[in-house]
Amino acid sequence: MKHLKYLIFTSFFIAGFSLIPLHSEKINLILEFIQPSVSAEDLSGLKISGYGTLSATAHDRNTMHPVRDVSQAPENRFRTNFSALMDSRLGLQAHYRFNTDLDFVIQGVLRDQAYVTADNSLDFAYCSYRPTTWLELRAGRMGYDGFLMSDTRNLGYAYTWVRPPTEFYGWIPIFHIDGADATFRIDGDDSNWRFRVQTGEQGFKFEFADSEHDTETKGLYALTVSRQSGYLTLKAGYSNFKFKNEMDIFTPLHEGLDFVAEATEIALPEISSEARSLRKELKFKNTETDYFTLGASYDNGDWIAQAEIAHTSPTADVVPHGNMGYIALGYRIGDFTPYGIFAAIRPGMDIREPYSDWSIIDASELQLTAISILNTTRMDQETISFGVRWDFHTQAALKFQIDSIHVSPLGHGLMYAKGAMLSKEGTLYEESTMSLGTVSLEVMF
Repeated sequence: MKHLKYLIFTSFFIAGFSLIPLHSEKINLILEFIQPSVSAEDLSGLKISGYGTLSATAHDRNTMHPVRDVSQAPENRFRTNFSALMDSRLGLQAHYRFNTDLDFVIQGVLRDQAYVTADNSLDFAYCSYRPTTWLELRAGRMGYDGFLMSDTRNLGYAYTWVRPPTEFYGWIPIFHIDGADATFRIDGDDSNWRFRVQTGEQGFKFEFADSEHDTETKGLYALTVSRQSGYLTLKAGYSNFKFKNEMDIFTPLHEGLDFVAEATEIALPEISSEARSLRKELKFKNTETDYFTLGASYDNGDWIAQAEIAHTSPTADVVPHGNMGYIALGYRIGDFTPYGIFAAIRPGMDIREPYSDWSIIDASELQLTAISILNTTRMDQETISFGVRWDFHTQAALKFQIDSIHVSPLGHGLMYAKGAMLSKEGTLYEESTMSLGTVSLEVMF
């Protein structure tokens, strides 16, 4: 925890870091794309725009593979130490402005996912209405506004580094919500405030134990407040959501744990208690999650800095949770921006160990399977990154980045280690390091 305490302390000390680390003449290009409703120009009618990332990664480990976020399918996509899919993506957006108060925006993003469908490739599809200058109402599919880079998570041209720090952004595959939101703006002489409330639902597919799982949330709502003054932007957020459905792979496990708990309740109360505890922690359906975020960004044209910290706490340990954060710092030298990043995630649960002997009821395999699954979702890693961005064109940039990743034993939730989930013989039970190199070409059109 000493690394996380240092991270949190430093985050508040530097109080900053930039959301859009670009030369000032390029900022309007980004704002027009991610916030078309607040563009300075009256773009009545239809406007088509897009972006793309062509990326290549290579790493030095054969037993595990990295992911950008947990919605990807590393077994299917990362068969070797080289990949062109981890960060590559293509986005296309259509924006139709009916008048100065009413807009419609639709955006699709083609990126690597465990299961690519038309639905999960549609990031935005919403109507926006501004009855007054200080209020905006939206309905449809909108970006999830939980953190600083909510609007630019897929838009690689909009930020300096190769990808949003994995330790902070990789664990949560919620990119958008289906519902509605309201944004209130207060413009002062020296600062601008924005308050936003969102509510809706979201679903995503992911792969676990070589099986496809379709997960849906219900009752998701998010509250965020941000303040921009001069070069500094601050943002705080709170989100809450529940999982609507259960993972099919857990059904036989649940049945086995329920049977053990009831059969041993009187004769072997320690085994019964452990079985009930494992059953409680191994469920998705109706598990509720609280998610708190705090971020700051700073950009004075030369220095670029950004930091975010967060805490997530679900009601079941199988849902990844804990504390996470990062610090990034860069400096522009003409068209080049060298930068460095430190990111870390620390789990909210200790390593789960057996505390009773199930061999006397011939159920040791059931016990170890349940414990292994809980430990598999733990995320305990940190990354130090160095890179450089070259803005060789007003609408294109080239990035180079080297990551040095350290993963603690049983903290591999952001890695893929085939065959290690149910056995202490795999890499999940070892301390791991990885060097990852990436080159990316970013364009907007």
